[in-house]
Amino acid sequence: MEFSDADFKNIHTNSVCVFLFYTKSCPPCKISIRTLQELSHITELNSTSIYFHIVNGLNNPFLVKKFNVKSVPTVVMHHSSNNRYILQSGILSYSEFEHMFDEILKEN
Repeated sequence: MEFSDADFKNIHTNSVCVFLFYTKSCPPCKISIRTLQELSHITELNSTSIYFHIVNGLNNPFLVKKFNVKSVPTVVMHHSSNNRYILQSGILSYSEFEHMFDEILKEN
C-alpha cells in the first residue's frame, strides 16, 4: 500500500488510484490511514479498477508537487485514463469518499 515517487511511472492504466498523503507525526493522518484500509476492499467500481496507496508527503516531493498537496492528510483520486484528479484535504468520512468516487468516475 505504501507508494513512492518511483512507483508512479508504473501506474495502472484505466484505473483510479487513491493516494493518501500523510506524515508520521500527524495524528489525523492515522485516522485517515485506518479509513483507507477499511475501504481498500473495494477493488472495482463501474468496471474501473481501484487501487489504494499511502504516500509519505515528506519523502515523495514529485507526487506532492504533481498533485499540489499543501497539507496532510490529503486524499487524491487520480484516474489514469484521462490523467485527471480530484483532491480533498482533512479527515474524510465514508460519504465524502463516495462523493469523490462519483466525481472521478463521472469525469471519465
